[in-house]
Amino acid sequence: GEEFGDEDDDHDSFMTSVCDLVGAYGRVMGGHLVQYLPQFLPAICAYAKSSRPPSDRSMAIGCLGELAQELGPGISDHWSTVFYPAAIAGLSDSDDSVKRNAAFCVGVCCEGLGEPVVPQYNDMLQALSPLFNIDVSQGDASAAAVDNACAAIARMIKT
Repeated sequence: GEEFGDEDDDHDSFMTSVCDLVGAYGRVMGGHLVQYLPQFLPAICAYAKSSRPPSDRSMAIGCLGELAQELGPGISDHWSTVFYPAAIAGLSDSDDSVKRNAAFCVGVCCEGLGEPVVPQYNDMLQALSPLFNIDVSQGDASAAAVDNACAAIARMIKT
C-alpha cells in the first residue's frame, strides 16, 4: 500500500527533474541541442503513450513543449513525426494536466515554427476547441488547460 505510494512519488519527482533538466539543456544549448533530439525524443515519447499514467503523459508533453519553446525552428524536422502527433493526442487526453501541457506545446510550436505549420491550424483549432468546455472550477489543472488553450490561439494569431 504505502510503499507503492512512495515509489510513485519518487517516480514523479524523478520524471519532473528529468523534464526540467531537458528544458534547461534547451535553454543553455539552444540550437546546439537539436542534433541530439533523435537520441532522446523517442524516450520522451514513450512516456506520452496512452498506456502510461497521466503524470507521465503530462510530463512528456510538457517536456516537448519546453523543447519547442527553447529550440523554436530547430524542431522543424520533428514537427510532423513527434511534436504535432503528441500534442494533438494530448489535447484529447482524459486528464486536464495533459491537456494543459498539450495546449502549451501547440502554442509554442506555432510560435516557433511559424508559417510552415499554418496548414495544420484547422486541425489544431478543432483539437483545442473542446478545452473551452472544461469546468475551470474543477481545479488548477482545469483552469490552466483553458488558459493555455487561449494562449495557444493567441500565439497562432500572432504567427
